[in-house]
Amino acid sequence: MQSAIGSLQDFIANPEEALCVLLGDYGAGKSTVMQRLMWQFAKNKLEASTDPSIRIPLLLNLRDYNKVADFAKLIRGFLRQSGN
Repeated sequence: MQSAIGSLQDFIANPEEALCVLLGDYGAGKSTVMQRLMWQFAKNKLEASTDPSIRIPLLLNLRDYNKVADFAKLIRGFLRQSGN
């Protein structure tokens, strides 16, 4: 799992990269990897909350995307669910 997180961190840190795909069988740990990565990003943001270069992480499940008409509605639904 640590190598997957490291690869994703490298991808996110490189502004020239445009696409990253995380593939795996059911139960392989894709969601766990993403949750762990988001936890690390959230921790970094809390530790440097005034640094605008550190992004605020959002973890959206794509399985929820086909339940809404557009991406903006998906984001609003996510924020409502999260209590923000």
